[in-house]
Amino acid sequence: MVQTAIKEVFEVIEEQGEIQYGEKDGVMVLRLIGAVRYTTCCSLSNFVAELFERHSFEKIVIDLTRAESIDSTNLGILAKIAKYADTKLQHKPLLVCDNPAIKEVIASMGIDEIYRYSLDCETDCKVFNKLANAVENNGLNLNKVMLDAHQELSILNDKNRDEFEGVLEVLQGGV
Repeated sequence: MVQTAIKEVFEVIEEQGEIQYGEKDGVMVLRLIGAVRYTTCCSLSNFVAELFERHSFEKIVIDLTRAESIDSTNLGILAKIAKYADTKLQHKPLLVCDNPAIKEVIASMGIDEIYRYSLDCETDCKVFNKLANAVENNGLNLNKVMLDAHQELSILNDKNRDEFEGVLEVLQGGV
């Protein structure tokens, strides 16, 4: 019985979210699925950096309709995406979310102020590719991605700055 409980705990820990992407008619759609944790952050960060370099799209949609949860590191990457869209594309990206718990987390971090909300994806993109997990999910790169993401969250508002002050200090010590 104890072994079964331990096995179930480790299965939950090992389960990780998935990130898919698709592009149609100048709209880049990022679909976050399941429990989106820090284990996906290096892949998402690398992909976003490539998107910013390519700049082959006019709009960005973040689809969270299949997400069960999202951690602060990935929320920080979403903040970075919004900042890019605002400065380079001159508009707020679209955030599609129908999960009340995720909406509450997003609002508590101030993400709701840098995105437009919708219950509909507003694109007919049907073909999605799965984002491969980055090999760099360890050591310095993971630490750097986490640091950058939490810095993005910290500049959104005073509450985040206070909340992540200790996290930033720890992460800055590891860079």
